[in-house]
Amino acid sequence: MPQELNRTLFSRFLAECVGTFFLVLFGPGAAIVFVGNTKFEHVMISLVFGGVVAGACSLLGPISGGHINPAATLAARLRGEVTNLESVLYVIAQLLGGVLAALLLKLIFPMDWQLKHVQTRLDAGVPLTGGVLLELSMTAALLLSVILAPGKWKPATAGLVVFLDALVGGPVTGASMNPARSLGPFFASGFVAEWWIYVAGPLLGAVVAVLIAKVLRRVERKM
Repeated sequence: MPQELNRTLFSRFLAECVGTFFLVLFGPGAAIVFVGNTKFEHVMISLVFGGVVAGACSLLGPISGGHINPAATLAARLRGEVTNLESVLYVIAQLLGGVLAALLLKLIFPMDWQLKHVQTRLDAGVPLTGGVLLELSMTAALLLSVILAPGKWKPATAGLVVFLDALVGGPVTGASMNPARSLGPFFASGFVAEWWIYVAGPLLGAVVAVLIAKVLRRVERKM
């Protein structure tokens, strides 16, 4: 039994690491490829992010739940869907995947590393509190939609909301919604003063999403 559990945990760890790796590789990688090459660059970048999230959730969902996001793991822990041990391993795997992908991108595209959307940054004039609140709101929308969506629709719902969040929030904060997505590139190039926004905002958004979902479920049962 312990050996079987270890194999199961390892497969989940690997799934979360690989999923987050490809999210950071293809999402920020799309910014490098599309910026300056098409007038629809923002739409294309948003589509790639949404597509990668939908694909990862669909393929990895049966293995680990397809979180690929510490905020999603926090929401799952608060809902009792994963244990403390699984939560810690998931987050470690996600951070590792994000860092490895960021280092690979920096190696491949050293001259384009500072492009907008590669490293999530606040747009000029956006206050820190505004950045936190926007990241909180976008993450809450993402996770709430996943919590409430029927099982087979969760990957498509997650991808759609990421796409819409990126369209609106991308120019403002980079639309991270995911600490691993931001911390990977920050680690690869040196942390900036506002890095904490991309941890606090999504994690608070996870808490808000779980609370709202709980209230909605109670209201639904009473009706």
